[in-house]
Amino acid sequence: MMKPKVLIVEDDFDLGDMIKDHLSMLDCAVEHVEDGLQALDLLANEDYTCVISDIRMPVMDGIELLEKMRDLGMEVPVIFMSG
Repeated sequence: MMKPKVLIVEDDFDLGDMIKDHLSMLDCAVEHVEDGLQALDLLANEDYTCVISDIRMPVMDGIELLEKMRDLGMEVPVIFMSG
């Protein structure tokens, strides 16, 4: 069975890193980027089980990321979080 592959999109590096560490302990493959634009680049080339995204970020926020994902036909589940 393959590990779940999770993409974390969080501009607070320490918070994103903490989430990454916790999910890695649960045997998930995890990548962390700091904005929606970086996330779109990865999503275009990799398959993810889900995306965990902050809502407010520079460059491209979480809502805009979700809209672009859906416009591109990406049906990956997205979980939003906000401080």
